[in-house]
Amino acid sequence: MFGRTWRVGRIAGVAIRIDASWTIIFALVTWSLYEWLGDLYPRLGTGPALALAAAASLLFFGSVLTHEMAHAIVARRRGIPVHGITLFLFGGATHAAVEAKGPGAEFTVAAVGPLTSLGLGAAFGLGGMFGDGILPEEVAGTLGYLGIVNVSLAVFNLIPGFPLDGGRVLRSIVWRATGSIDRATRVAAIAGQTVGYLLMAAGLLFVTTRLPTRGIWFAAIGWFLAQAARTSYAQQQLQSRLGSAVAADVMSSTEGLVAGESDVVVARDTTMTAVLSKLETGRTRRVLVTDDGEVVGLIGPDDVARWLRGHDAVETG
Repeated sequence: MFGRTWRVGRIAGVAIRIDASWTIIFALVTWSLYEWLGDLYPRLGTGPALALAAAASLLFFGSVLTHEMAHAIVARRRGIPVHGITLFLFGGATHAAVEAKGPGAEFTVAAVGPLTSLGLGAAFGLGGMFGDGILPEEVAGTLGYLGIVNVSLAVFNLIPGFPLDGGRVLRSIVWRATGSIDRATRVAAIAGQTVGYLLMAAGLLFVTTRLPTRGIWFAAIGWFLAQAARTSYAQQQLQSRLGSAVAADVMSSTEGLVAGESDVVVARDTTMTAVLSKLETGRTRRVLVTDDGEVVGLIGPDDVARWLRGHDAVETG
């Protein structure tokens, strides 16, 4: 899902990364806000309008980060390791193996994100309402706009399509009812693909009704959601096939390799589910395996594919 990422720091012990695609959306959001401010407050002037737009963009992405931090904090309180948060073109993603703790944990971790966005929406909305007459008109109006955006973000995330938060809530409910995470993931993924295709259709409709910009956004978000749902289901199938495998089962041996500061390192008894979550963050193409502090092997996508081929051959032989 992710390309090149930059680590920008840690919050409450959680690593925060920015995907290269985030720079595109930040520029687009800032420009969109600049035009909105210029139309609504023509007396504002170019410099102040651009500065306020940039500040509002930072507050918006700060809201997205707060949404993801809510996921991360609740996950850690449930004993789930969190491998970091990545901000990218279409929002943010929290990297944590929530599935390992069962449907109840997934329901709680998923639900807290939209609830946080609703809280932020209320806070910004109240700031705009009570700030009217105290703060400059443009600032109060921007706060009110951010309130609407956060509420919209919460509502969108509650759509029951995987991998949105609402899709994860749906999966947790089906998982609880059927006892099968594979079946639950399939149901949620189909819902996610359906929502994605509907958004793409809406995008095409907007393009033909003289709203091309809105249409492009709807189509892009729909395409991303459909692809993400398909990929998420494939990843769940992969994790099911790996079963109880640990790093030592999958690693390829290596000699003379020493772990560097930027290398991702796991113990030889680390589950492959945890290893995959590290590979999927986009920050590394390999994971080093250690035993008593000594590097004894490494795992990359080719090693996972090789193990699966051998495992499938044994099962069908």
